[in-house]
Amino acid sequence: MLAACLLAGCIAALIIRTMASAGGYIEVRIEHPGSETKTNVYPLSVDRDVTVRLGDGFNVVHIADGQASISEANCPDLICVHTRAISHIGEAVICLPHGVIVTVIDDAGIDDTVEYDAVTW
Repeated sequence: MLAACLLAGCIAALIIRTMASAGGYIEVRIEHPGSETKTNVYPLSVDRDVTVRLGDGFNVVHIADGQASISEANCPDLICVHTRAISHIGEAVICLPHGVIVTVIDDAGIDDTVEYDAVTW
């Protein structure tokens, strides 16, 4: 009986995961205590690396093949680096020590004519 419940739960999770909407953009937000919150948006359709710096800390957000991940960081635990790539609306990768939050969002209200880069931070 327990095995059947576990199997049903796994199947339900798989169905929900495959039905989740793929996002078109990622929002990179820095929420570090003592600093102003900064936010930039990048399309998932353009492969790039974005380096986020805050003091001595850094995170490299890697965007490729419609997915985003944190590929490098100098935080003490590196949990953010070991988190899988994200591509569906609402998924997130978070680096708590640096206050970096990478979230997949939809394309509603996004102006594609604006070019963002690390200088705009």
